[in-house]
Amino acid sequence: MVFQNPFAEALKNYIPGGGTGIKHLTFAEQCGYYGAIKSGIPNPVVAAAAGISNPTASYLSRAGARVSGQWRYPKVAAEYQSLGHEAFVAQYVTGKIRDRCLVELERYEKGLLEPRFTGRTRAPRYRGYGGVHILKPRSDLSTGTWRVKIEKRDGQWFAMILTSPMRGEVAYEFAEKIGPYATDRDCFMATRAKLTPTAEELA
Repeated sequence: MVFQNPFAEALKNYIPGGGTGIKHLTFAEQCGYYGAIKSGIPNPVVAAAAGISNPTASYLSRAGARVSGQWRYPKVAAEYQSLGHEAFVAQYVTGKIRDRCLVELERYEKGLLEPRFTGRTRAPRYRGYGGVHILKPRSDLSTGTWRVKIEKRDGQWFAMILTSPMRGEVAYEFAEKIGPYATDRDCFMATRAKLTPTAEELA
């Protein structure tokens, strides 16, 4: 017997994560995703499945409540109260909505939902390795703390040793130079390995 996915057509053009934009839900969709929330689906999962923001999903979850002087989704709340939970879910939680929620629920449980749906802060933007760094000993083999400046010259990256355990503080014009390297990261990692090596790096 060949298994046929009853939601294959609904998912044919579906992009996990709800796509790139925030969409406006129809009344039926509002009711459908509210029914999913009332059935135990977490707000972030509904946000991802519906392609709406996490705050919008939070507002939807409080349908019928008065928040900050505004009633949240009063028509949805009235429909839910009129039909009752079972009939409301049966009417509005379509196969398409159910399947989308199940897809995103699996992603949610694996920690794969985007921060815009979970409400968590995004990872800090990459700022590079340029500038001054304090390199601390990484093993008993290291001799002390170093202060270096990673800078770019003529398209290549160098590390200038400004303070060392042997020489102390050094004027910039007399600083020892390490490099060149193609990227700031390569320069930083190589300098750290050279000045504060671990036993594995020395082996």
